[in-house]
Amino acid sequence: MGTSAGTGVISMDDKKSVTIRMGVGDIQIMEDYLESHPEFENQSHLIRTALKNYMNRDARVSSSNETVSEKGGVFIRLTETESAALRVIMKRESFLAEEEFIRFWLRKAISPTENGPYADAYVVARDVQL
Repeated sequence: MGTSAGTGVISMDDKKSVTIRMGVGDIQIMEDYLESHPEFENQSHLIRTALKNYMNRDARVSSSNETVSEKGGVFIRLTETESAALRVIMKRESFLAEEEFIRFWLRKAISPTENGPYADAYVVARDVQL
């Protein structure tokens, strides 16, 4: 597999990796932070979490991970087991946020281009909006 203009590498398991350049001072700050915050397994975990929090800032996500939107939205209540499983997936996979994971699988289910099992519902909804 090839690289795409230095922005990422697609590995054999279809995960992408991104290389970032940081100054020595910034890396030291990150390493010092990691020493006092064992909840982060490694630099990648810290960077993914920081990026997720930064991106969610604009979505106005509360500390309970429920999206607060001025336009409304769908709120999903999960059981403790479902929520724990989602946290495991977030650590294992390359999704930045729980919402991204849920949207990814919803889009696969309703996408006409993916031949999702509910693609007809997407087509009907799109046509109604036109």
